[in-house]
Parts: sequence; C-alpha cells; structure tokens
Amino acid sequence: MKITKQQLKQIIKEELSEIMSSAASLDDFYDTSPSRIMADKLAAGGIASHPEGTRSELAQLFQSLLGTVGEKNAKEVVALADTVAAIIEGSSENVSKKLGLEEGIEAFTHENLMVVFNVLKKMAPMLGMLAIGTPLLMAIEKRLSKGDNG
Repeated sequence: MKITKQQLKQIIKEELSEIMSSAASLDDFYDTSPSRIMADKLAAGGIASHPEGTRSELAQLFQSLLGTVGEKNAKEVVALADTVAAIIEGSSENVSKKLGLEEGIEAFTHENLMVVFNVLKKMAPMLGMLAIGTPLLMAIEKRLSKGDNG
C-alpha cells in the first residue's frame, strides 16, 4: 500500500493530537503543586535518612522563600525546590546545633551599611577602569592587529 505525503502528514497530525490529549489528561493525576514538587525533590535527595528537625526546617525554608518567588512561576518553584534539596546534607549539622537554616539580617545596621558604602565609593574609580578599560583595550588591540591606524 502506497501512502501519499499528504496522507502521512494527516496520520502524524492525528497521532500527535492523540498523544497530546493523553499527556494532558495525565496532568490531572499528578499533583504539580509547589509542596508536591518540594516533597519529590526532598525524597530524591534522601531526606528520609535525616532527623525530623531537618525535614521541618527545610520545609519551612522552602515555604518562606516560596512567598518571594510566587507559586505561579513553575520554573522558579522547581529551581527553588532544587536549591533547598541541595542543602540537605549540610542542613542536618545546623539543625542539630540549633542554628537553624535562615540567615538573619541583624548585622545590617546603619553604621555597617555606611562602612560598606564608603568602601565601595573609594573603590569606584578602580572598578570603573576595570569595567571600561578591559573592553577598550580589547578594541584597541583588535584594531592594531588589523593594521588599522585610524
């Protein structure tokens, strides 16, 4: 049996349409909520072998950071879950020493910020030359290597 190009395209379109509708119906069976994504990432990272305190601290960290990311952006939720899951190993020690996982901002006093600001102000000319000088020198070198004197 000989199939024309047009018939082959139609068959492929129909098969793709059927596959896409089947895949869409599978989404209904899989929970893609942020908490489910995080649970899957923690499970894959071996969270079960860590104390309960570590699990709850990581879950709290994820929930607090999720507020800044937002639940609507699926890629950001997955990236956040990956990041939190990546610190499973190091988090157990912090939790066992009752240090927690969140970094505080208590040291951000007006005086400390002024010190940082003043240092950056003093470094600005050096940083500016580095930022501007490197591309400028590259452009000059490029022209010189071409023999351009203009």
